[in-house]
Amino acid sequence: MVSEHGDAVHTLAEGAEADGFDQLCHIRGRAVVDGHELTVDAPGIRSTRRVHDLDAYDSMRDVSAWFGPDDGIAVLALRPRKTRGHSRDAITAVVLDPEHPAPVTDPRLSTTYTASGVPARAGLELWIATDEEEEHHLLRAAGEATGAGARAIEHGLELWAGPFRWHSRGQDGAGVYLMARRA
Repeated sequence: MVSEHGDAVHTLAEGAEADGFDQLCHIRGRAVVDGHELTVDAPGIRSTRRVHDLDAYDSMRDVSAWFGPDDGIAVLALRPRKTRGHSRDAITAVVLDPEHPAPVTDPRLSTTYTASGVPARAGLELWIATDEEEEHHLLRAAGEATGAGARAIEHGLELWAGPFRWHSRGQDGAGVYLMARRA
């Protein structure tokens, strides 16, 4: 980035379940890519997490979706080493609602990959506690990749980032799917 600026558009969603915080924001700035200057003016998300022992995990998936300037979802899934399938993933998620940002009590992320191993489609099932009597509300979202994404290998990790189109509650939104796994 040559210059950058982000304005918060949302209160912080935080708590033990989120293991940090997530916040919707708007990003503006310029980036130089392969000698070409690009203008960036897009929704974004600010997040922080405690430092994890990355050697304990085979992969990390970080999914974000925006359905409006103050409506979004953030999901982080960590897969422990030497496990297969998503049933053993450590997952945190939050629904970013302008009035009540809510951590998700039972998040589920399911991903379909292309033959080359990059995410093509994803589904979210997010169970949210709605009151003190432990009633739960289910929020579902489905997404698909909208471009080739970008791939790199650094320090023994394969990194992939790609744009996603998301659908939830009768709305369409934009998002990003980030993945890091052992190369």
